[in-house]
Amino acid sequence: MQQTVFSPQLNRFITFASLCLVVAVLYVGQPVIEPIVLALLFSFLLTPAVRRLERVGVPRVPACIAVVAAALGLLVLLFYTVTSHAVDLANQLPQYRDNIVQKLSHMPLLHGSALKRIQDTLNDLGQQIATTTNQPTTQPVPVVIKQQGNGFFGVAQNVVNVMVEPAGTVFIVTIFVIFMLLRREDMRDRLIRLVGQGRLDVTTEALAEAGDRITRYLLAQSCVNTCYGIVIGTGLWLIGRFSHSTFPNAPLWGLLAGLLRFIPYLGPWLGAACPVLLSIAVYPHSGQLIATISLFVGVEIINNSAVEPYLYGSSTGMSSLAVLVAAIFWT
Repeated sequence: MQQTVFSPQLNRFITFASLCLVVAVLYVGQPVIEPIVLALLFSFLLTPAVRRLERVGVPRVPACIAVVAAALGLLVLLFYTVTSHAVDLANQLPQYRDNIVQKLSHMPLLHGSALKRIQDTLNDLGQQIATTTNQPTTQPVPVVIKQQGNGFFGVAQNVVNVMVEPAGTVFIVTIFVIFMLLRREDMRDRLIRLVGQGRLDVTTEALAEAGDRITRYLLAQSCVNTCYGIVIGTGLWLIGRFSHSTFPNAPLWGLLAGLLRFIPYLGPWLGAACPVLLSIAVYPHSGQLIATISLFVGVEIINNSAVEPYLYGSSTGMSSLAVLVAAIFWT
């Protein structure tokens, strides 16, 4: 049978057109693809827990529901912790107003009107927070707000519009995760029949090995980021203790540093930005700022050069040297 041979120019055009088509499909189908990808990642992450429950005799349906419910409870607790610490930090910010203005006054680019605008903004922020936390107790002035066709139902509609999208995404991802955990073998068999005709044994072994390696990699990454957040939070707390004060919301910054580290390359910078800025605002001297920067840089160097190559290499089957070289190349 004679095979059709395309010219190099046509091959390049087909490759480019295929890439454009894939990007267009991903962009248009983003609302549908995102929940599926998130559910797939969570199903890989939760599969070991479901298997452990099944090994001790728990049926699959209760095991899947229990594991997913525990994961949702952990996420709710995480959200509550972050929001409570964020509110506490917002209440503490006016205390550092004078220190911020004093440090900004020494900056050569901020004088005159620019510094005055910043100081006025900080004063307004302090007054607004003070008025919201200390409400008057003697005869408040009654205020009547008349809205043109936008009363309680309008406010309720705005609240629903804000909450419905993330709540819907969480619901869809949860349903997908449960079904993927319940039917994981069936999904694997269907994929094998689809792409592995004539090589069922090899395809089955390859898919099983790939799934196990992805699960081990996600677990290793979760373990590394959790330990990273604990070390950062403890380090910030120690910086405050050695300064004879308390670093504001050190557990919050450790928690956010661990969570943001799931974002490749950009996450560690985002996790370090707020503690560094806060050390500038809170402490009058530069020693705490240097200690905070050194903490993040030191922990990141140890993670990237020692911890991650060893754990990721052992979990994915790659050599530690290959992981280290890849990290240096992409950094």
